[in-house]
Amino acid sequence: MENRDSGKKPTNIYGLIDPRDSQLRYVGKTVKPVEERVGNHISFARAGKLQRVSRWIRGILMDGLEPEWFALEVIPAGDD
Repeated sequence: MENRDSGKKPTNIYGLIDPRDSQLRYVGKTVKPVEERVGNHISFARAGKLQRVSRWIRGILMDGLEPEWFALEVIPAGDD
């Protein structure tokens, strides 16, 4: 039996939507708060990172917008 108090955190599954066409473009997972992780994505895009998601977000930022996000699921610690 696994100890659920082992310091593990729940896993957040989230989606990023392009505000220009309302299409879901990215699904990610993180143990951080989703707001923090989305902020990381935006920071990486501004820093010129070459990952596909960073290039996509950079295009949104150039249009004066930011990606929209929503939570898909929270997986309890120890269940992932």
